[in-house]
Amino acid sequence: MRPRVSELEDEAKRLSGELTRLSNIEELVSKVDDEVKGLRARLEQGRGSLSQLISSIGEMENEARRIGELISKRSERLRFIRGKLQEVAKLTSAIEGAKPALRRALLNAINEELRDTFKVLRHKESLAEIYVTEDYEVMVKRSDGRELPVSMLSMGEKNLVALVLRFALSKALLGDIPIMLLDEPTEHLDSEHRRRVSNWLRDLSEVVDTLIVTSHVDAFENTADNVIRVEVVNPRGESVAYNA
Repeated sequence: MRPRVSELEDEAKRLSGELTRLSNIEELVSKVDDEVKGLRARLEQGRGSLSQLISSIGEMENEARRIGELISKRSERLRFIRGKLQEVAKLTSAIEGAKPALRRALLNAINEELRDTFKVLRHKESLAEIYVTEDYEVMVKRSDGRELPVSMLSMGEKNLVALVLRFALSKALLGDIPIMLLDEPTEHLDSEHRRRVSNWLRDLSEVVDTLIVTSHVDAFENTADNVIRVEVVNPRGESVAYNA
């Protein structure tokens, strides 16, 4: 009987050890299961991040293609602009090269008109001609060969030169002049010059479509197509001043 009890006690101890080991294994399995769950969760999270990353990469690739197309268009536009700038530079260079010739041609045209018109209007033989220098200074040449700036002339002569210069500039630049306005063109001129200016203005209809002249004298009444008289009347009804 005693040996049987001893065997049972040994078996019980063995089973107790097995239960302990089994409990340890179950605890280990539980830990492993928790770790597996954690790994699965991290894997799912990683898959989500990977999906987002793939989506972001796709968006960046699309943006890169869009930027590439934009750069290509901008590069093409830049090449076009550079080509136009080169054309403008060539044109500017050509214009700069032509400026001296154009200036000389303009001065020649102006001086030709000045000479022709001044010969018609002048009656003092002491003044031979007027001309514009390359520095755009208006000079008067006397019959004795002496050259004077306009500032050396009398008031009437200055006005005559200004009138001739205005017409010469308009004629040289425009050819046929559509309209011309002259304010007191005979101011400070003697009677002979006023007569010549009046006759000259009458003949300008060939090159001036419309000529408007203001004057406080009656020098143009016989040559103008239309005369408008402006009068100032005092309280007594008397005309104290007029202009036409």
